[in-house]
Parts: sequence; C-alpha cells; structure tokens
Amino acid sequence: MTTPHWPNAAAVTLDDWGPSKNVLEGAPHLSGKVMHANPDGSSECGLWSCTPGRRRVTIPADEFCYFVAGRGSYIADDGQDIPIAPGAMVFFPAGWSGLCIVTETVTKAFMSR
Repeated sequence: MTTPHWPNAAAVTLDDWGPSKNVLEGAPHLSGKVMHANPDGSSECGLWSCTPGRRRVTIPADEFCYFVAGRGSYIADDGQDIPIAPGAMVFFPAGWSGLCIVTETVTKAFMSR
C-alpha cells in the first residue's frame, strides 16, 4: 500500500470545484484537491479553498480542519462565533450548521469521516 503524501502542500495546484451553493452574499468560489478518499466513501482528506463571501452550510460528516491561509468565521446556529485564520484548528461534528463568512480567501487542510 502506498502512503499518500504531498512533500510541499503549499505547492499543490487545486482543482476548480465551482461556485458555492447556498450563497447569501458575494460570489464564493470553491477549489480543492482530495489527497485520499476511502473507496467506500467513509472518509477523505485533502485541501479546500473558498473565496470571499457569506453562505449557509451544513456539514454532513465529522470534519477536522486546519486553516493555513485566509480569514473569516463560522457562526453556528446557536450563535457560537468561530474565528478562522492561519493556524486555527476546528472540529465540526456531523450535522453542524450555520454561516461561513470568508473575508479573505481561506485554505484549509481537512479530514472528514
């Protein structure tokens, strides 16, 4: 079995994943690259990026995020404000919902299961 790895993740070219859905303000656009996905769909990891805007999100599976670039915040339906900036780590439990507000293009490493 080969171990997926990117020796220089900052140099990885992200794929265009198109305009975001559930947009409330602006025109957020998504890009990313999946490093590994289990064949049964039970987990995946990689890089994800979003340009500025405000959108409604529901996270379907547990997701761990480590933000490497950009600024913004997630605001949970219960009002919790989760600021994001380089170095921030966030764990979203399956079913988390709220707002994603990106003020400066955000890039994160993620693992979902």
